[in-house]
Amino acid sequence: LAAALPGCSCLMRLNIRRNTISAAGAGALAEALPHAAALQHLTLARNNLCAEGITALSKFLPACSVLTALDVSNCTLGEDGVLALSSALRTCQHLSYIDLRDNSIGADGAVGLGAAASVCEELRYLDLSRNRLGDSGCASLARELESCTRLVHLSLSMNDIGDTGISILAAHLPCSLTNIYLANNRITHKSSDMLALGLHRCSKLTLLDLRWNRMGTGAAIPLGRTVAKCTYLSFLELGSNGLREDGVCALMKAWSEGVMEWGASVPQTAPKTAGDTVSVSTVDRVKFLKGEEGGVAGESETRHHIGSVVREGCSTRTHTHTHTSYTNIHSGRSLAYIGLRQNFIGDIGAKALASGPAHMLVGLTKLDLSGNNVGNEGMTSLAAGLKPGGTIVNLQRLDFYENTVRDAGALELAAAIEVARVLAHLDLRYNNIGPQGVERLHSAKHKSAHLEHLATSEQVGALLSARTFDGVGQQMFEDMVSRVEIAAERAVGAFSSTVGIFSIVFLAVLVRLVLFVPH
Repeated sequence: LAAALPGCSCLMRLNIRRNTISAAGAGALAEALPHAAALQHLTLARNNLCAEGITALSKFLPACSVLTALDVSNCTLGEDGVLALSSALRTCQHLSYIDLRDNSIGADGAVGLGAAASVCEELRYLDLSRNRLGDSGCASLARELESCTRLVHLSLSMNDIGDTGISILAAHLPCSLTNIYLANNRITHKSSDMLALGLHRCSKLTLLDLRWNRMGTGAAIPLGRTVAKCTYLSFLELGSNGLREDGVCALMKAWSEGVMEWGASVPQTAPKTAGDTVSVSTVDRVKFLKGEEGGVAGESETRHHIGSVVREGCSTRTHTHTHTSYTNIHSGRSLAYIGLRQNFIGDIGAKALASGPAHMLVGLTKLDLSGNNVGNEGMTSLAAGLKPGGTIVNLQRLDFYENTVRDAGALELAAAIEVARVLAHLDLRYNNIGPQGVERLHSAKHKSAHLEHLATSEQVGALLSARTFDGVGQQMFEDMVSRVEIAAERAVGAFSSTVGIFSIVFLAVLVRLVLFVPH
């Protein structure tokens, strides 16, 4: 390959991911790169380049004067490798796409990379997931990213970032961001106020992923106000955050208040441009947290499509989360996807969600409530929302596995399926629905004009067969206890019978010995 590159003067894309290229191979490739003057996209993901290999490549990267996209994710670069790469990136000022996922760059690597990113004026996409940045690395990176006025996609998931790092990041978030991934970190309610303020400045935010953190009920109100005030937001993922029923109720209340405030007074100020710097005073912060208008920046007047262009040059790339593959039926400020998996919201939380503000839910196309301890009452409320005139009438996909629904809830849902407007995918695995309920659901599926996928397998003994124990409800727990008690009684009975038999045998042997042994 390296020998052939000098003859490919018009080569614009080179993708050699998953090819077990080592440091030696990277060195040979590096020497050929100056001959590929037209190269715009270089993908070397999932190779074993190591620090030595990326260092060799970095020496020749400046020769690729029109390079716009670089993907070296999962290449075991380490801190030294990223520092070498960062020096080269400072000269690649046309780069708009950088993917460095899963390279263990650490806090020191983040410092060098942040300095390099700050001079890439065209940078629009940056993925640093799974890199062990920690609080200090996140803070160093954040201070540099503030100058990336065209950045639209930022992923810092799985980086062990706590409240300190998140607070600093929130204060320096580029206002141009549309997609933000902060999943699987250590974010709690302590930094939720600052995070909410930072997100609110991102006036074109369309996607927010905060799943697998520790935000809890305390984060619901500030985040709820932010969501209600984000004109563009379509995708919200809050799975596995310990929100519980109180958190969902608070979230719905904040949405309702935010929608009423927004509807009563549409901001008259012009939208902030991507390059504007918004300073947040203490007064602004207090106003925002109280839900008053005038805190931070105003909203734009039109809705932005959830797909975000993240590559420029000879082609573009639209980054769309897989969960949003369903038809977008937005109306006003409505969300398209809400993820609340494994939050223990129970029936009360499900009812609150189903009766939430219509303007926030009318365009909802996908809802994930798996592992939430929702039973018949919660399902009844959701079923009512699916019917014409309901709050979630445009829902196309409902993930509801690992809950505690029984036949009564299944019958209510079946009635809703028959008249649901667009519901196409329904996952009810790992519930406690009996044969009658399952039969009624499948009968409704045949009558439905839209439902294509219905999963109802593995209902009996859901607790013992579920993948996790999240979403274990009181009724399910009582069922388990009942099963255990029955099994214990049977075991005791069997043990007693066995002991009785052995006792009789032992006594018979003893009597025989006493009677027949000569004295």
